[in-house]
Amino acid sequence: MNMKTHFRLCGVVALASFAACGGGSTTGDLQTGKMSFAITDAPSDEIQSFRVEVEQITVTDLDGTVFDTLATPVEVDLAQLTDVSQLIGHLVIADGRYREAELTLDFTNAVCVLVGETTPAAIEDTSGAALSGTLTLPIAFAGTGMNLFSGRHRVLEFDFDLDQSVSVDALNNVVVVDPIVVLRVNRADPKEFVAFGELTSVDTNANTIALELQTLGGAELGDVLYEADLNTVYQVDGVPFVGSAGLAALAALPAHSWVQAYGATTVLDRNFQALYVEAGAGTFNGGQDIVEGFVVGRNGGAGADALLQVLGRSQNAAHTQFLYDTLFTIDASFANTKVLERGSATAFDLDDVNVGQMVRVFGSLGGTDLDASTASGVVRLQPTRIFGYANAAPAGGLLEIDLNRVGLRPESDFTWSEGGSSAPDPTQFVLDVGVLGGALDIVNGTAVEAIGTFPAIDDNGADFVASALANRDDAPSYMLIRDRFAGLFVDVTTNAGSLAFDISGIAVAGEIAVIDKGLAGQLALPTSPTPSVEPNTTAVLCILHDKDTGAVQLYSEFDDFSSALGVALSSAGRLSTFGALGDYDDVDNRLTATLIVAVVD
Repeated sequence: MNMKTHFRLCGVVALASFAACGGGSTTGDLQTGKMSFAITDAPSDEIQSFRVEVEQITVTDLDGTVFDTLATPVEVDLAQLTDVSQLIGHLVIADGRYREAELTLDFTNAVCVLVGETTPAAIEDTSGAALSGTLTLPIAFAGTGMNLFSGRHRVLEFDFDLDQSVSVDALNNVVVVDPIVVLRVNRADPKEFVAFGELTSVDTNANTIALELQTLGGAELGDVLYEADLNTVYQVDGVPFVGSAGLAALAALPAHSWVQAYGATTVLDRNFQALYVEAGAGTFNGGQDIVEGFVVGRNGGAGADALLQVLGRSQNAAHTQFLYDTLFTIDASFANTKVLERGSATAFDLDDVNVGQMVRVFGSLGGTDLDASTASGVVRLQPTRIFGYANAAPAGGLLEIDLNRVGLRPESDFTWSEGGSSAPDPTQFVLDVGVLGGALDIVNGTAVEAIGTFPAIDDNGADFVASALANRDDAPSYMLIRDRFAGLFVDVTTNAGSLAFDISGIAVAGEIAVIDKGLAGQLALPTSPTPSVEPNTTAVLCILHDKDTGAVQLYSEFDDFSSALGVALSSAGRLSTFGALGDYDDVDNRLTATLIVAVVD
């Protein structure tokens, strides 16, 4: 069995008690705050879709009173939530302290599709049995609990990290799920929060947008309010706006129009702040079929209609039929098809849809042909991730690389010769990086990752315009260990300032001990010198998951975590999974961690 496992960790924000702030809200004599609940995921390089149902989320106060969040279960596609957090619940709730949150997932109808596969994978638990039914994870808040102040807003974000929770057997199209969920409360580095639902009202005087949160199937989840400003971007029926003009266009939509509102919030905000709003045509419930993927080929010159070849996935308007890893033909009209860029108030045209670009296309699907040539057809340019190796250091705002991948696709999947008047050469692929490369120490051979867009087909400049750039050789690494009582044996020594791992045996299917550098690859974790992990002196977050009790505890002090881990292991426990994120020293075989997750059973 060819088993490849990744255990990728996400940042966690410590729970804290905030000083009381002015302002409040009352319902009768009851002072209240707002509590929102969101689901997110970290990127996976092996999974293109993982649909699972969130059965319930509850919070419990210090008196033991349990508050239910969801009026109905919500199906989410975790693999589509790597860049955003999807709001699935919103409560006006009494202020005070809360001791625990609990997440229940239902795997009965779960569907997981691996990269490169057209059929769903078999989903198994760690014993090899088919995974079905519900799984409940109680997560205890640190210290004296989470404090909700009157008139304030807490957002609880549950991160079901697929790379962290799923082992992939690509050869046999099987995934083994061992869920680990990280809870973050009002994280300091939030993703955008997206609310899916029907438009309830728009107040152009107060600059507010009221939505009724809904599942894609139309089940109601509660109300949520977004506050707009002059910088809020709107895309309404495929037409971009900014500020008050966009708010007016939104207000003019028919009742119950579908809206996707992206925003942010802090503990001091009563409501969400609207950054970007999609409404009507070009949304998930706008009544259109959807194709999402990468443009791998294009037939049609500048200023003309085009047939686009898109390699990716589709779903019908009712979200009941899905195709994966499929080559679609998109019929697009230069005159009619509306072309947008996610989050932008600029109107684009069909010439801006070039080979390599990730797109989300809305139209009418028949088989593998999607007609987006009518006035309601929408092509939305999505942020595109590329990876390769530098041919030299950046110079004059340009960086030349040997392109390796676009998203998770090898560059060989793309017909670059159809990429416009100045078609790129993937071995000498030029990025416009501006000032982004100045302090990254990129030289010949450096592994490079960038996010951005491909230029128009008649643009003779750089092959890619980067909005973000990273030196993957210097990026944080992951120490990943899985011990399944088979071929690998791991003994852990817990100290006040460090953890040490004595690793012996040979890993078999389901086991792993590596240093993972993401897209730059991974290497076997050396057994000598003894692998060790120490905390970053600035900040470290630690998570201990006891599978026997199901409890998940967060620690902001490494010494407390190390002590608790030692106690758990001394009680006939076993370290079944361990991951640490941070700077890796290959000479000392030591990782200085900002985040640690340990699972004991």
